[in-house]
Amino acid sequence: MIERTLLVNEDGIELELYEEKFPINNYKSKPLYSVIISSYHNTATLLNSISSVLEQKYPRIELIVGDDGSEDFKCDSIYQFIINNHKKNLERIVIRKFRENQGTVLNIKDSLTRIKGEYYSTIGADDLLNDPYVINDCVNCFNSNPDAWWLIGRITVVSFDYKTAVITYPPNEMCNTLSGGDKLNSLGFFTYRGMPAPGVSFKNGIADLVGGIDLHYKYLEDWPLYIKLLKNNYPPTFFNRYIVKQGTSGITKDRSASTLSMRKQYV
Repeated sequence: MIERTLLVNEDGIELELYEEKFPINNYKSKPLYSVIISSYHNTATLLNSISSVLEQKYPRIELIVGDDGSEDFKCDSIYQFIINNHKKNLERIVIRKFRENQGTVLNIKDSLTRIKGEYYSTIGADDLLNDPYVINDCVNCFNSNPDAWWLIGRITVVSFDYKTAVITYPPNEMCNTLSGGDKLNSLGFFTYRGMPAPGVSFKNGIADLVGGIDLHYKYLEDWPLYIKLLKNNYPPTFFNRYIVKQGTSGITKDRSASTLSMRKQYV
């Protein structure tokens, strides 16, 4: 069992940290892919989310689980679950819990400082990767598009019991627009419709291209980054593949935090 570490991060936030590295397998020529799972008061679904990462077939995976101060989040229990269920493709785990709630933006920001992968994605603790080949296919898409800094995949928003598809993003009528890589049309899409973060994959370092994560927001870490990337001529590459089954129990799934008027003001 690894020892718990108590730290204060660069933003002055007290946190509890577990970290462990595993032997690198025979696929070290493959890029490392990091998955960040962001948790707050949804530990009931967290283990399923973690399992969807551990079931991936891609040979080099790093898992970062960052909790935003949930009373029922136990780092040692999460660590033990991962140890009992991981495969040889898991190279590193980081489990981190803020001592007090700080909001989604600082939660994600801290996790981003800890990733080692060449590519990464962020999902919520109530989200599931769509199938065991999601990461493998995302890496292949990056390899096929070497100039791409971010990929827009598709997601299915599912019912609370995960049995019924409620809606899909991007909507079918927008897929051709995104496939063309048209910056203006993409900007319009992200301004007025948005794209949930779990469907997006990034090349590590992308936020630094546009000044980092915008700390003016507390719960909205993804949409301001998309807009800044588009304004600075970093359009997404559309990957017409379902990436995530997005749950509806997360605290930030209420879209009222990103109203149309606020989006217009930011743009």
